[in-house]
Amino acid sequence: MKITKQLVDRYLKGECSTKEASAIEALLEKDPTALDDFLPEEEWLNSPIDRPYEGQEEAYRRLARQVYPQAKVRMRHIRIAASIAAIFLLLFGVYRQQYHPLNQPSTAIATVSDSLKPSASSLYYINSGYENMILTTSDGSTITLYPHSEIRYAEDFAPLSERILHLKGRARFDVAKDKSKPFRVVSKGIVTTALGTIFIVDEFKASETRVRLLEGSIQVVSQRKVDAGAVVKTFKPMEEITINHHQGQIVEEKKINNTLANREAYFSRHSQRLYFKNLALQDVVSILQQNYGIDLHYPAQNLQDKYYSGTFQESAQVYQDIIKEINYLHHTDITYTKK
Repeated sequence: MKITKQLVDRYLKGECSTKEASAIEALLEKDPTALDDFLPEEEWLNSPIDRPYEGQEEAYRRLARQVYPQAKVRMRHIRIAASIAAIFLLLFGVYRQQYHPLNQPSTAIATVSDSLKPSASSLYYINSGYENMILTTSDGSTITLYPHSEIRYAEDFAPLSERILHLKGRARFDVAKDKSKPFRVVSKGIVTTALGTIFIVDEFKASETRVRLLEGSIQVVSQRKVDAGAVVKTFKPMEEITINHHQGQIVEEKKINNTLANREAYFSRHSQRLYFKNLALQDVVSILQQNYGIDLHYPAQNLQDKYYSGTFQESAQVYQDIIKEINYLHHTDITYTKK
């Protein structure tokens, strides 16, 4: 469901349907300031807060079950609590607009920079149904928003230096080519950048995000703290990566038909075991450096056109065994130092 200013106005006047009110309440539950951009300050201050609407009793009951799951709460008390909460949210939204924190970090990897924050004139879509939603942005890019997913982006990209989209859930992007305006998808802990391409971003787990490239090229950067190191990967078509954005580690990496021998290659970590199959040594080195916080040293030519397969029991020092085996099999002379 598309959240518009007209819908917000009707919600604040108590004129929404049950479905519309539920969509807005679900949005506010995830982000209490999500509606800030739809109304100027004076409208927030003068907005009616507790007018009845269709389905209000059921909304209060849902709120009661969430706030007091083990207790029986009278509906009158819940109404009062909800009204107080609504007033707090509105005042907090005004405060948030008037007072901006100073000295925000400028490093893109450490936090989402100001350029990646939603713009004031944003479009917000929620796909609460069971079929894909097709959206077209102002630059002609196409978004396929999968069920139970949300996306937010600027209504007009023309005056902006970057095309920034904020995603929760899963979506496919068919990006219109524009070398002057990088196309960035900000998902939980991950920023995926493309100039002209087709790719899918999927937050399929609370701690993991998967990015699959179908056409063109992309760069994936995790939003991990700088001192811990961040995943920075560039991909070619039919390549896929899954990143645990809490740990800043690569969980899975797949490369389909990426060699002259037409072999599928992958890295996978599950059930306390590591699996490498037909993976280029350059990719093995990248994974080890990222996941174990080490720097690897080697003559670059020693890795060219060489591939590796192996299975290991996961441990904090498993990289030592992997490097030892690679050196034995390929005479690569890889050494390592801790970061």
